Amino acid sequence: MLSHLPDEILIQILVRLPVKSLLRFRSVSRTWNSLITSQPFIGLHLSHSIEAAGGTNTDSSSIFLRHYSHSRRRQLNTVYRDDGGESLAEDQELEFPIKTYDTYYYVGACNGLICLADYLINHLRVVLWNPSIRTCFRVPIPRLIDTDNAHIYTVGFGFDRRTGQYKVMRMIYAVSRNYERLIPPEVEVYVLGSDRWRSIDCHVPYLVPESSPQAFFCGGIHWVGCREDQSMVIVVFNVQEEVFQEIEIPRSIRHRNMHRLSVCSHRDSLYLLENDPWRDGKFMLGVFDIWVMEYGVKESWTKQFSIDVRGERGGGLLKRVLGFRKEGKILAVNEEEELISYDKKGRRVNQHGIRGLAKSFEAIPHLECLVLLKGTDGFDGQMSSCS
Repeated sequence: MLSHLPDEILIQILVRLPVKSLLRFRSVSRTWNSLITSQPFIGLHLSHSIEAAGGTNTDSSSIFLRHYSHSRRRQLNTVYRDDGGESLAEDQELEFPIKTYDTYYYVGACNGLICLADYLINHLRVVLWNPSIRTCFRVPIPRLIDTDNAHIYTVGFGFDRRTGQYKVMRMIYAVSRNYERLIPPEVEVYVLGSDRWRSIDCHVPYLVPESSPQAFFCGGIHWVGCREDQSMVIVVFNVQEEVFQEIEIPRSIRHRNMHRLSVCSHRDSLYLLENDPWRDGKFMLGVFDIWVMEYGVKESWTKQFSIDVRGERGGGLLKRVLGFRKEGKILAVNEEEELISYDKKGRRVNQHGIRGLAKSFEAIPHLECLVLLKGTDGFDGQMSSCS
């Protein structure tokens, strides 16, 4: 019956279907397969998924959770449904599609694609993973830096809305003999669909640690970094223009330990997370301050609230704050290395019974998409599939 519908109506029906159904429908006919794997349809489906999620990548009804499980002694990758209630419902557990003994670390996510990198001195491997279709793409290995110094890389991942291109960038820091990273770094960019990395000519007077969490927001990759005068700043790589910018942070925390600050985004706001144990002359472990700004207006920084669950059942000292759930609840890891949610309005803590190595937890808003679907974009022969 659907085959007799006009193409415009058929597309409007298919674009609203979940990825799992669309993958099955590829076998209906060559025409359907050609339609579903075409770039215009993949783009329409992505736009509809973002609109259904509230218009942003960070307001999805699903969470992709990565963590190292002590009980199972391995890294787990699991999708949970988030309906805004107290609990998270497990949807599916996924195997990482590359069989390796190396550890791939989370870089960032955008439009349902997850970027992971294997950080090794003088070596870098990057993969882009689409859990929705259980497929990943191995980014070409960048050139080796042939010098006497060791090198460490900071990697970022984002999307250029103007061109529809996904980009991976890396900052290449030379390491001195006393193990200091030398500023400025070299910068290279890889565009998904190309066959090589390319250098860009820009001055980057910042140190951004390889472990610094990123937030892709308003077309830019954001990290907390350090100027040459040791003051902290938010470093921004504009993915479209391929230039670096900076956003000043509140003066009161500008000289904090860089590893006590991180950025994240939720809906239409950029947040700065502060975890400094010294507060008003007192030593208070496990408490986080959440700062928010009117984007781009440095004078608008406001300490929105503090997360202190030391006296709450299931709370205790917080080791990490991971980000926000769909309805604004905070996802965090407590001192027992258990994933919890915190409702700041009702001051309630919910334990999720998910335990693991605290530093291994990553919670990523999960958006279904068809990007990297095999047979499109000329990616054949460079893909890995997970059964």
